Amino acid sequence: MPDSLVIRLNVLDELVSDAVVSRDEEALAEALDEMADLVVRHGVPLPPGK
Repeated sequence: MPDSLVIRLNVLDELVSDAVVSRDEEALAEALDEMADLVVRHGVPLPPGK
């Protein structure tokens, strides 16, 4: 993944953490959805056993 996407995933990870701490289910769902979308659109599957 390009560095820019890794940076965005790290930002989203912080948002997930903040949402969990504050018990904000809507913010949690939004951040997780965006994370999953980025990985699905830009990630590359690893070979089996990796």
